[in-house]
Amino acid sequence: MAGYQNGLVKVSGLILIPALLFLALYASSQANTPSATLTVVAPVDMDARSTALFLTGKDGWTEKHQLRATRLAEMHTLVIGVDAPSLMDASAGSCVTFAEKLSQIAREAQTKNNAFARTPVLVGLENDSDFAVSAAWAAPDRFKGLVTENATNMYGLCSETLHVSQAKAPLRWLDVAHSGTSVVATLAGATVVEPRAKEHKAFYQSYLRLAGTDSAFNVETDSASILRDLPLTVHRAEDSPASDVYAIFLSGDGGWAKFDEEISDRLAAQGIPVVGVSSLKYMWREKTPTQIASDFERIDDHFRHVFGRSKVMLLGFSLGANTIPFVAQELSDDMRERLVGVGLIAPETHTGFEILVGGWLGQRTGSTEVAPAIQALATTVPAERILCVHGRKESVSACPIAQVPGMRRVEFDGGHHMGNDHDGVARTISELAVTKG
Repeated sequence: MAGYQNGLVKVSGLILIPALLFLALYASSQANTPSATLTVVAPVDMDARSTALFLTGKDGWTEKHQLRATRLAEMHTLVIGVDAPSLMDASAGSCVTFAEKLSQIAREAQTKNNAFARTPVLVGLENDSDFAVSAAWAAPDRFKGLVTENATNMYGLCSETLHVSQAKAPLRWLDVAHSGTSVVATLAGATVVEPRAKEHKAFYQSYLRLAGTDSAFNVETDSASILRDLPLTVHRAEDSPASDVYAIFLSGDGGWAKFDEEISDRLAAQGIPVVGVSSLKYMWREKTPTQIASDFERIDDHFRHVFGRSKVMLLGFSLGANTIPFVAQELSDDMRERLVGVGLIAPETHTGFEILVGGWLGQRTGSTEVAPAIQALATTVPAERILCVHGRKESVSACPIAQVPGMRRVEFDGGHHMGNDHDGVARTISELAVTKG
C-alpha cells in the first residue's frame, strides 16, 4: 500500500521521487488490491476520515487523477482508484451490481487501511463521470454523494436504474463546471460549482462539502437485512447501567454529524442505546409522517429485541425535531404505549418532509407549522413525556411558541447547537427515560 508524505511516496518501505510515482503506485496496487482497483492512496500518520471512490474510464489512472488523490489524502481522505470499465464488465453491464461491487471495494479498502467506516463519495472527472453517475442512480443509499468535473451525462449509462423520479438527483451532487454551464443545471438536488479561481480548488472544496455531511455515520454498526433500505447507525456501550429504554434518533438535514454522535454516545453510556437515522439520506426524497412512522415501527420491531429493551424514546434534532411531532401521532397504539418520551432538540417554526438544498443555506425548507403539531402531540402523548430543547439565541425555534401545559421546555446558552453543551442536553434527555416509571 502506498502513502504520501512531504511530496514523496512511500511504497513497500521505499521512498521514491514524484517522477516515479505513477509506475510505483500502479505496480504496488496490482499486487495488493482487487483486480478492478487501480490504486489506493491513504493518508500518512493521520486518520482517514472519509473515503473517495475515483472512477476512471478508458484512459485509466492519469496524472490528473493522481494529483487530485494526493491532495485529498493530505486532507484525511482514503482515495480508491477504480477501473470502471473493467468493473462494469465484471458486473455483466448491470449498474446495480456495479454499484454494489463499488461499495464492497470501499469497505475492503477501509478495513485494510484502518480508515473510518464511512459511506464513500463517488468521484468522476469529465468523461469518467458517466460511471460515477450510473452508480449514484443505481444505489444512492450506498454512497454519501457525488462530485463530478464537467459531467457529460445527467442519468448515466443504465436505464434499468431510473425507476425513481428523475426530477431530483439520486443523492447530493456537486458538478464543477469549468465553462460555467452544466448538464445538471436544472436537476433538483444538484449544485453547479463555478470555479472562481483555480479549478482544482473548486474540486477540493466540493469534495469536502460532501465529506463533511454524515461525518459521524458509521456503516459498520449492526442492523438486519430487512432494514437495509434504511440509513441506520447504532450507538451502544457494553458496560453501561441497566435500563429498559432505547432511543430512535432522527438527525438534522446535515446527516448524522458530531452533535448527534456526542449526544448518542452519552445516552448510550447511561444505558440508553441509540439507533440513529440520517435524515440527509432518509429524507432525500419526500416522506410522509405515516411512512416515517411505519419505518420507525420496523426499527422498533428489530432493535427492541437486539437491545433487550421494551420501551422506546423518540428523538430528533433540527429537521428531525421538526418531523417527530407529526410522526409520533401516526404510531401504532402498541408503540405509543411503550413510548417513554419524545425529545425535540432545536425544532424550527416551519418544516417540510424532504431535504432541500436551501436548508443548508439557512432558508426555510417548508411551510408546515411545527408548534401546532407539538400541541396536537399532547393529545396522544402525555405532556410530561414531551421535551422541547432550544438555544437562547435561536430566532426560529418552535419551543417558545408551542403552548403545551405540562411540557418540559429547557433553554440552553448558545444557538442551534445549544453551545455544544452535549453533557447538559444528554442529561436532560435521559431524564425522559424515568418520567413514565
